Amino acid sequence: MAPAPRPDSLAAMSARLRLIRLAYGIVQGHSREMGQSEFSRLCGLNVSAWNNAETGDNRIGIDAAMKVVRQAGVTLDYIYFGNRAGLPHALAMAIDKLEKDSAKPARRAS
Repeated sequence: MAPAPRPDSLAAMSARLRLIRLAYGIVQGHSREMGQSEFSRLCGLNVSAWNNAETGDNRIGIDAAMKVVRQAGVTLDYIYFGNRAGLPHALAMAIDKLEKDSAKPARRAS
C-alpha cells in the first residue's frame, strides 16, 4: 500500500478542493452534485483555473484560495494543509461523509 500523499502536496490539495466544492453543494441543499462551473462562478473564479486546481494540474494561488475561503467558509489551513480546525461544522460533516463514501468499495452489479 502506497503511503498517503503529504498534506501540502498538489494531489492532496486538489482532492480537498473537490471535497470543498461537493460539500458546499450539499450544505447549500443542492439535490445534485454542484458542478465546477457553478462553484467557480459563485467564488468569482475562472472555470478553467478552478478545473486546473481541482484536477491537480496547477496549485491554487492565494488570491483564488481567498475567494474560496470567503464563499465556502473554509480556511486557508484546510485548503493548503488539510487542517480541519476552524471549518464550519456542517461543512466538516459533509466532507467527512464524502470521504467515508469514497472509501467504501464499489458495489458490483449482479
